Amino acid sequence: MRLTKISVLICLLLALAASAIAQEQQDSLIIGSVYLDCDQWTFIRVYAVTFDSICFLSASLHINSPENQIRWGTGTQYFPPMTSWDTIIDSLIYDENIMMTIAWADIGGDPNEPLFTNGQRQHIITYRVGIELDAQPQIACIDTVYSSRYGSAFLGRCDEQPSPPIAFIPGCIYYCQPNEIIESEGDDNKAMIPFNFTSYPNPSSTTFEVKLNLLQENQIEISAYDILGRKVITKPSQLYSSGSYNILLNDEYFHNCPPGVYLIKVSNGSYSEVKKVTLIR
Repeated sequence: MRLTKISVLICLLLALAASAIAQEQQDSLIIGSVYLDCDQWTFIRVYAVTFDSICFLSASLHINSPENQIRWGTGTQYFPPMTSWDTIIDSLIYDENIMMTIAWADIGGDPNEPLFTNGQRQHIITYRVGIELDAQPQIACIDTVYSSRYGSAFLGRCDEQPSPPIAFIPGCIYYCQPNEIIESEGDDNKAMIPFNFTSYPNPSSTTFEVKLNLLQENQIEISAYDILGRKVITKPSQLYSSGSYNILLNDEYFHNCPPGVYLIKVSNGSYSEVKKVTLIR
């Protein structure tokens, strides 16, 4: 009897462990982010991570840009195994700035290779994106929108078993944002960088430590923005002498912020640096 109870307990523990592993092994679509120096075109990569063999894909993606100044373009590229699939349909809804992609591996005839990455990240699609000539500097988020027929983003298994919800990771276009070097007005030479900084740990659940190195005395302001470009944190401007400083942005600043990607910006009024950080909960 005792041995039977032990065996049952072991089976339960193994089942729980298998369940935990299964929960972690979630098929995913990942939208790549790009940093763009005021150009008029860029390309967005889409990656897949799958633990199942996938024979159907749908994704409805929207670029959240002010007045649609950054919008989807034509010329989508696909990569193996999708290049051998029977049907791929692109639909660009121009007025709403939505790109919809629907793809089937097999609709009859000989079977084609499924999308199976064995848990590794694999590049499957590249979208072309255009920027208007008078577009303002911005951070444009690429996320899903809901389709009544196919949902927002979906990966269908080849065995026709019910497919669980996938993990979807949005991307961003950081357009014409402050770079690590800024040129002086009216001067072809690059100005001396007055300061630099790093932020760690990254990712973090509560506190980011900004390590600031100043070459000379500066009035410094530290702020943070979400991926839509909204300022969520401002640390009052303060005069610092030359040297190194460790400045904490703790939960006092981030307590109202949901998990996600943020930009920490350090500025002296004429020069700025921006670093991307990830807040986890």
